[in-house]
Amino acid sequence: MSIRKMIPKDLYSFFLKKKFSPSSFIDNKNIKIKMATTKEEFEAGLKLLHDCYISKKYMTPDPTGYFFNSFALLPETNLIIATFNDKVIGAVYLYKDSYLGLPSDKYYGKINDFYRKSDGKLAEISAVAVHDSFRNKDQSIFLLLMKYVLIFSKQFLQVTRLILNIDLENQVFYESLWPFERRGGILKYPHSTTAFSVFMGLDLVKINLNRRNFLDLNLNTNLNIQSFVAKRDERLKFPVRNQGQVLFPTLNYDLIQHLFNRKTDFLNRLKKNDFMFFNEVYYHLFDRDRLEKLVGAEKIDYIIRKYRVPVDLFAVLKIDGRDILTKITDISSDGCFVKIPHNQKLTALQEQEVSLKFNLQGKNFTIESRIIWENRGQSAKSPRGFGIEFETKMPEIYELAKDMLYNIAK
Repeated sequence: MSIRKMIPKDLYSFFLKKKFSPSSFIDNKNIKIKMATTKEEFEAGLKLLHDCYISKKYMTPDPTGYFFNSFALLPETNLIIATFNDKVIGAVYLYKDSYLGLPSDKYYGKINDFYRKSDGKLAEISAVAVHDSFRNKDQSIFLLLMKYVLIFSKQFLQVTRLILNIDLENQVFYESLWPFERRGGILKYPHSTTAFSVFMGLDLVKINLNRRNFLDLNLNTNLNIQSFVAKRDERLKFPVRNQGQVLFPTLNYDLIQHLFNRKTDFLNRLKKNDFMFFNEVYYHLFDRDRLEKLVGAEKIDYIIRKYRVPVDLFAVLKIDGRDILTKITDISSDGCFVKIPHNQKLTALQEQEVSLKFNLQGKNFTIESRIIWENRGQSAKSPRGFGIEFETKMPEIYELAKDMLYNIAK
């Protein structure tokens, strides 16, 4: 039994909140935190996650030797890695909410839907791993990974709530240092007889990263960690964010082909619904010829709708002679979804004509449109608002939106 397990939870929590401080190793200049972007970085990160989870008996070995799930293929997913002298020593998957949902929806869908319907924008931390030789260095690598996740989620992905499903043994650690709050009951890991998990969440709205004490004078958390997160750190490599951009995918066509088609047969192992969603996304973000090379021509005849690129764009909706300041939350060449502010009381008829003004990548657009559906809460994965269809197709808009996704459309 480890020493930590012998310490009473109240005492351990007090130590974490009042006494815990990272060692000097956390400032080592040879450590870097970034998104995985190369074949080598992805392979090393996925192998590290797989081996760590096997050792903890959270999963059974995968024949590929890599940690995979269907969410890893989405543009909404990022693999974040820690390197030491350019060797991958830590990794964490971060999933932003999408039409496919989140991994935790399987057991905690009702809780997630509650926050979605309350205008929450969710992202899930999953599969955190640190290499054995760095795991006990006062949690330095883990803390740096979490710092990156916190800043990236709030400032780049525009997320309002971080969630995670973790080992019950680590609940006090997350509560005391960040602080996450537990939601829901205890679950047993399916491939372990001894490991149990809990579901936790962190409200990012309450966090002001521009302040050293970013939890607004909440002295019941560790001020050393607050200072550590607020301190600017050039070793954390963030992408450049364009106006309105909320996704930063790094899985381009070459990486998907290498990791999921040549190196492994993961694409062929996808469940039918996941496979259809993958096809619908990449049919439009790549092109038909490339998708055929990935999955075969016979498997892409049922494409239903154009993938709408998630964005966060201010727009003016002209409806019934009124100009309403709104936000566009996703967009394609055919239309978009417009989020209606909670303080606006709007009702609309299907097929009602409206006009929409917005700026995308420095270009102004005014588009005559019509409302094709209204979300009044029946869809938890979309905010309250309207589905808009453009009067004429706007391929230029779709190309501009895809260009914001960096390599994903290349």
